[in-house]
Amino acid sequence: MRLRTKEYKEIMQEKNLTADQVCKSTGLSKFALNWILDNGGFTSDSTLKALAIAAGVELKGIVRPDPSDCLENGIEFIKDAKTATVQFN
Repeated sequence: MRLRTKEYKEIMQEKNLTADQVCKSTGLSKFALNWILDNGGFTSDSTLKALAIAAGVELKGIVRPDPSDCLENGIEFIKDAKTATVQFN
């Protein structure tokens, strides 16, 4: 999942939340928080939930929707085969 980084930074500013406060609430290091905010917002579901709680907002307000609507993709490789099966759900 991806964090809406621009919106999250705006929420932090509006609520006067510092990076230290968010880190203390979520258990993230400053390095990890800055990496998430500066590199496209990719992170785990549990971290997104912790960030939402730290900011006092609903999760759906800070999560970037998946534009492909794919819930799961899979690639199956068979040993010594020359092809692979790709599945998009």
